[in-house]
Amino acid sequence: MSEVLEIGHGLPIGNAEPTPEEERLKVLHMLNIKDFPLDPECDRITELVSWMFHKPVAFISFVDSDEVWIKSAVGLNGAVRMPRSQALCSLTITSDQPLIVEDIALDHRFGGNIIRMDGTVMRFYCGFPIDVEFSGQRFRVGSLTTMDDKPYSLQAHEVHMLEGLASRISKMLQTRISAFQLQSAQTTVSDGSGMESL
Repeated sequence: MSEVLEIGHGLPIGNAEPTPEEERLKVLHMLNIKDFPLDPECDRITELVSWMFHKPVAFISFVDSDEVWIKSAVGLNGAVRMPRSQALCSLTITSDQPLIVEDIALDHRFGGNIIRMDGTVMRFYCGFPIDVEFSGQRFRVGSLTTMDDKPYSLQAHEVHMLEGLASRISKMLQTRISAFQLQSAQTTVSDGSGMESL
């Protein structure tokens, strides 16, 4: 049975959705994230983020309609999903810019909500959007995230490094989209050839 990670209650981000959401979800489902593992390189990235920035939590997540799926993680003790309404990742994907919260307890956007992971109150959050291109548009499907139980201020070079790592994940996912498009094109050609031979 998969574990559910509960990190907060009633966070004021439940309706934060990019537009058009249906198209974004369509692209997310093309990636088949729920059923297939990510490239092993993604595990190396989360481990690298945790090690380089000395953070106890780092993970790659994907935002579905009602849940957030965690596909690679350090420090989450096997949790694989969380309710979207309680996940800061849902807010991260509403912008091309990273969501950086130096101290959650002092940030007015979260109304004093406490975020706990395994009983530990988290204070610092940063999420960098992961996007892919489909049909000439870019869709934000998830985030590369790191958290800490202490407030923290990222330096400019650290932001740049995390942006680069999120971009690497995007490029890996893009190969899945390209494979899907190729398969769809081949199916279309095959169907067309079949019709001509009738």
